[in-house]
Amino acid sequence: EAYTSYIGPDNFTIGVQDGQYIADRLGGEGVVVQLRGGPADNSIGLNRSNGMLSVVETYPGITVVTAPDYGGWSADGGIALMEDLLAANDTIDAVFCENDSMCLGAQTAIADAGRSEEMFLVGVDGESAALEAIINGTNYAATGLNNSDQIGRAAFHRLMAILAGATPPKDTYLPSPLITEDNVMRYYNPE
Repeated sequence: EAYTSYIGPDNFTIGVQDGQYIADRLGGEGVVVQLRGGPADNSIGLNRSNGMLSVVETYPGITVVTAPDYGGWSADGGIALMEDLLAANDTIDAVFCENDSMCLGAQTAIADAGRSEEMFLVGVDGESAALEAIINGTNYAATGLNNSDQIGRAAFHRLMAILAGATPPKDTYLPSPLITEDNVMRYYNPE
């Protein structure tokens, strides 16, 4: 109620897409670890995680192990969280991260532990480094698009319309497709 108009991704839906990809790829069975950015009341992270959980928790054969701490949305945070999870879990089949930076860090920790073949990673944002990892056929399997350029352009046009007197829609959710090896080249721009 306290805002004029929202333009951006539907983070819950992105989480649902990631969750369905994970569940499908696992065939409904396996261990998924979850890395959260934090803090506990961060609506973006909560929506992404809750979306993913809304799918995978419907599969009785999937166990979710949530990192007890937050990764701070950074690669270093992802490394630290993943190192602890690797030490505590003999088997991990998939890793879900609330953003690509933490997932890229987790991927480093997994590789350092020699466990890359054991699991795949799924993140959110569509960062160039994540797209390159998908292109190169690593265990980074998918990410949900959260395109800051698209959001910024749409928000600028919305702002100009509001300043010109238009009454904008309250909420506008931009397309946030799941990016996998099948469509990654559509979204990758090396520049």
